[in-house]
Amino acid sequence: GPGGVVQLVVNGTAPALAGVPEWGVAVQSAGIPVEWFPTREFFPGMAQVILVSDGIIAKRPNVVRGVVRGTLKALAEIIADPAAATDAYIAAVPQNADKKEQMAKVIAQYTKLVYAGQSKLGVMNSEQFAKLQDFYLKEQIIRRSTPIQELYTNEFVN
Repeated sequence: GPGGVVQLVVNGTAPALAGVPEWGVAVQSAGIPVEWFPTREFFPGMAQVILVSDGIIAKRPNVVRGVVRGTLKALAEIIADPAAATDAYIAAVPQNADKKEQMAKVIAQYTKLVYAGQSKLGVMNSEQFAKLQDFYLKEQIIRRSTPIQELYTNEFVN
C-alpha cells in the first residue's frame, strides 16, 4: 500500500517511486530529498476522470454538465491559487489543520505535475488516450481495443 511504498523509499530499500504527489511529499517530510518528474514524460496516463454511463448521459445531460463544469471550475480555482485552495481545504477539513504545510505542498505538486499543460482544462486528448489503450492491450490489461471516440466525450467540457 501507499504507506509501504513511501517507507521503502524513506528507509533506502527502494531508490524511487512512481505515485501521487502525496507520496512524494511524505518522503520529503521524512527528510529525504526528492526529484520530481511529471508522469506524462514517461507514461500516457491520465490524472482523474469523471466516469458516466451512456445511459445517464442520455437521460440526465444537465446533471452531467453541472458536475463536469463544477469540477472544472473548482480545478481552475485550485490551479490559479494553490494557497487559497489549501486554506479552503483546511476550512472544510479542520481536523487536518496541523497538516496545512504538507497539504500546501501536495496541492502545489498537483498544479505543477498533474494538471499543468492541458490545452483546455478537462479536454480529453485522443492521442494520449490511444497510447494508453495500446499500452493496456500490449500488457494484456484489456483484451481488445475500442475505438477511442466511443470511450469519451468532450461535450460537457466545451
